Amino acid sequence: MAHRLIEQPHPSYPLFDGTYLFVETALASEALKARARQMRDDFIRALAVVLADSVNRPRGDPDAHLAAGMIASVWSVAFTQAHERFGRTRNANDANRVFLDLIDRGTIGVGAALAATAYV
Repeated sequence: MAHRLIEQPHPSYPLFDGTYLFVETALASEALKARARQMRDDFIRALAVVLADSVNRPRGDPDAHLAAGMIASVWSVAFTQAHERFGRTRNANDANRVFLDLIDRGTIGVGAALAATAYV
């Protein structure tokens, strides 16, 4: 999905060049940052349920919550680092490379952490 977002950008989800000022505005607001954290936590809980359901595990399965948290963290770190790179360089291609590199390496880490679980 990350590669598709970069290779075939969707007008509703512009990354870096199209979102830089919006993200900077959000980062300047404690209320908006708190809301973003709340939304992230809601997403992690919802993703854990979807993951557990997809392999017929109980919705409270700790491995599902681990997977969901790690996936969200990988995306968050990748986006944040790419956003920062774009802010320094104003080069969307460079930001895209940072984003995809971190997504790819983070995904490998998630896979390694879940290797002995139902989520591989």
